[in-house]
Amino acid sequence: MSEAQLTPIVMPPLGDSADEMRIVRWLKAEGDQVHKGDPLFEVETDKTTLQVEAYAAGTLAEIRVGDDQIARVGDTVGWIETQA
Repeated sequence: MSEAQLTPIVMPPLGDSADEMRIVRWLKAEGDQVHKGDPLFEVETDKTTLQVEAYAAGTLAEIRVGDDQIARVGDTVGWIETQA
């Protein structure tokens, strides 16, 4: 029997000088299935808008930092529930 565990979605470093970025919008909603490599959300840096991809497969369990909110590099912005 497999056991569910939560994997954090961490804001990655996406630019040379950007230590915080605005999440433009989430491309997945809580409860959606995600696969490794799926785009999860878009972020705006000082120069461009980029997509952040999932590093784990499972269910998007929680969005902690929502659309149009600021997150710092290393912040946990959400959680993916995975099966161990």
